[in-house]
This record gives sequence, structure tokens and C-alpha cells, in this order.
Amino acid sequence: MSATVRIRWSKEPEKRSWMLEHAGGSPIADVCRDFELEFGHEISRTQVSLFRAEYGLQRRRGNRTAHRKDAPPVGAERVTKGYVVVKVKELPDRPQSKDNWRFKHVLVWEQANGRSLPDGWMVLFADHDRRNFDPENLVAVPRGLIGIMNGGQPWHDRESLETAIGIARLKSGIASAVAGKPVCGVCGREFEPDIRTGCRNDYRQRTCRECLGKGLRAPKDYGWATCPRCGARFHRRSASHIFCSKRCRYESYRERGAVRGKR
Repeated sequence: MSATVRIRWSKEPEKRSWMLEHAGGSPIADVCRDFELEFGHEISRTQVSLFRAEYGLQRRRGNRTAHRKDAPPVGAERVTKGYVVVKVKELPDRPQSKDNWRFKHVLVWEQANGRSLPDGWMVLFADHDRRNFDPENLVAVPRGLIGIMNGGQPWHDRESLETAIGIARLKSGIASAVAGKPVCGVCGREFEPDIRTGCRNDYRQRTCRECLGKGLRAPKDYGWATCPRCGARFHRRSASHIFCSKRCRYESYRERGAVRGKR
């Protein structure tokens, strides 16, 4: 029987798709057995459990009666990474997660506007004060504009923030018109990116929002390069991929070592 190997699901779209389809409704032992029959190597029970927790497929809720006696009540507040979060439910809907806690500024924004925050949006503090929960100080912004705004017009109140948002929208529109729409590396369709970097006219998002919502992610593309030793063209697998093969890399290291020895 083959040994259990480490799996990076973001790098193994075929295995990830299989797990998304089969790992949710079957016992862990059956999933391990079927996975080995499908792909030829073992997968541990821990790997299956962690995959279920990460992709929201965990069915077992645990012993609900064995709840901590000192657990904070619903409505309790605490500070996480500088932001105030509020406990909105006694237990999380998704096992092994903390979705029963939500950011207070998002809750205040939703209550003031009478609707839920749209997917792909975030709420900013206009005066940068994370303790000022005045609805006039909270502005919802598409997440795709944040990278452009961080390197553009500064803001210190609601008026200047809305100006910065307008400038970012203009830059985004110009960049989209010049560069065109990218193609999703998973489904192959054109899409409107909603994750942007500070690099102008440079789309770094390789996966559409629909595929991201399914837990799928396109592999990184580092382009083609020329091996400095043998001159062969090869497709780079990482940013540090310089040589076309281990043989060229090792022989290059030996040559450099020999040159240093002569010195």
C-alpha cells in the first residue's frame, strides 16, 4: 500500500474537484478508500477532516451539550486584529469555524442601510478610527477598488473617501478598457476581476468569482523562460525556477564551485 502524501488542494484541481463531489456525504473511511482507488495513493483521515472543515463540508456538529460554561453570551464584543467583533449566534453554522462572530462596523452598516453587505464588498472607516461606529463614518466599497485606493488619493473623512472611490473607479474603468477582460484559468471564460492590486493595468486575479465561490483556484502562471546553461525553453513552475531541470541546476552549481576553488 502506498504511503500518504502531502496534497496542496490549490495545486491539484482534479483531486480537489473529486473531493468536493465525494467527500461531503460519505464516512471518512469510505472517502479514503475511494480516493486511493481513484488516484493511486492514500489520503489520511486527518486530510479528509481538514478538507471538509476548509470547504464547509463538515457534517458532524459535535456534542452541543458539552458547551463551555464560561463561553461569551450572544451580543458579547471582543477585539480581533484591531477590529471589534460581536457574537451573533451561540454556535457557528459551519463546524470548526467562527462564523457566529461578525465585525461590528459591518453590522452597523447593514442596520443603517437595511440590507446585507454585498459579496465582494467591505466597509471602510472614513476617518480611519476603528472605534467610530457612526453610520456616516462607514462607507461600503467594492473590494476590487481597495488596492487602487491605497496607492491613490488619501482620505480623512466621508467626502474625501467618496472622492477617492470615484477616482479609483475611473482608473479601474480605464485599465479595463485598455487591458480587456482576463480569462479564468479554471473555466476558461472571460470575467470582470474584483480583486485588484496596486499595479496599474495589471490583472493579477486568475480565477473568476464563480469558481472562487466553489473553492476552485487557477494555478499560477510564471510564463516561459530560457535555461541559462543549455538554452532550452521551459515553462516556469515558480518565481525561483531558473533551470530547465535538476541536472542543469546541479551541473551549474558544480561549475561555479570549481571556479571558486581555482581562485
